[in-house]
Amino acid sequence: MATRIGFIGLGTMGSPMARRLLNAGYPVTVWARRREAVASLVEAGASAGDSAADVALNADIVMTMVTDTKAVEDVVLGERGIVRGARAGSLVVDHSTIAPDGARRIAHALTAQGVEMLDAPVSGGSAAAEAGTLAIMIGGSAAAVERVTPVLSAYAKTIVHVGASGAGQVAKACNQICTIVNQLGAAEAMLLAERAGVDPQAVKDVLMGGFAASRMLDLQAPKMIARDFQGRIESRLHHKDIHIVLDLARAFAENSSGSNGQNAAAGAHVGVSSGSMITAPTEEKQDIFVLGEPIELARRFCVANRFYGSRILIGPRTFELANNAIVARPIDFLSGVNAQERHEIYEPLAFTADAPSELVARRDSFWNGVVLYREQRWAEAYSEFQKARGPNHEEDAPLNLYLRRLEPLALHLMESPAQ
Repeated sequence: MATRIGFIGLGTMGSPMARRLLNAGYPVTVWARRREAVASLVEAGASAGDSAADVALNADIVMTMVTDTKAVEDVVLGERGIVRGARAGSLVVDHSTIAPDGARRIAHALTAQGVEMLDAPVSGGSAAAEAGTLAIMIGGSAAAVERVTPVLSAYAKTIVHVGASGAGQVAKACNQICTIVNQLGAAEAMLLAERAGVDPQAVKDVLMGGFAASRMLDLQAPKMIARDFQGRIESRLHHKDIHIVLDLARAFAENSSGSNGQNAAAGAHVGVSSGSMITAPTEEKQDIFVLGEPIELARRFCVANRFYGSRILIGPRTFELANNAIVARPIDFLSGVNAQERHEIYEPLAFTADAPSELVARRDSFWNGVVLYREQRWAEAYSEFQKARGPNHEEDAPLNLYLRRLEPLALHLMESPAQ
């Protein structure tokens, strides 16, 4: 008897993957939020389920291919999720790109119901899904991987068991670093060639013959040259993926042992304090650089003053090694609307070296006001700005700089309140 397959999520990737399962002779039951996606698969020979639970009810293996961690949690553990219909001994294979800790959490919840799960994100895009040449990186038990490999072979050419639960998603995060960096590099190279008056197609051809060659350059450069903006994967998904990468980097920052406190390529020391980092050349502290993402307002301030702020990507030991190179103090603020988001601004240490504590507190109030304003918490922002102004604030040159130069910027980040 053929292995009965359930497939949930019939978008750009899921639909061709499900079709290949049908073409390989597997009985497939499908479900998706979009009825038209389900209808096209039913026409191809699939059965339609009423919900994720219904799909799982008669399936030996259930595949999922949805957008993010929350979507996987919903279709697997939700009120009408897979867990409500799956039988003990069945297997869930999640092809979505999600956070590794999310994959582990969902797998653990399924284990309690006697259902095993593999995190098995894919790479290769919709063309590879249609051709059956996807690469699949898998986290989970070796026995489960062995069990599902014949099924995966219907749409994958490369199937690798990376490690335990979550390992597949870690591998996908690594994949996305390489993919996105190569894509951005290709875009910059083609633009540079065009601006310099050189044929970008000729540049692309010669680059493909040397060390610069990459799959992304080969696939994407022709579209860039032709100004073909018809994409098959939404940019918001790349945005989601790169934030998975950043979250992983932050999570492992404290355990990082890859830095000895010296960035050899840039000839600069780096240091961390209060979970944040600032860097500067050791000899002439003029051109400041960082690793990470400054928030927009911090970027504007720091560009104007040649200082830059970032989130930490280097372990605390670095701070001990490069303490004398720290040129700015991190000011930690309220969490953002997203509980995992933290707003950070940096102030040159020279500004605070001789400043009384009450003046430093006023500056902090100003920055708190900026962050609160960005979050549209108008009354709280106004209160913090008032604390910053206070009596005799003109005597504090840095605070005056902030109030003159940055408050107008803050007010233009969004529409002003009605009052």
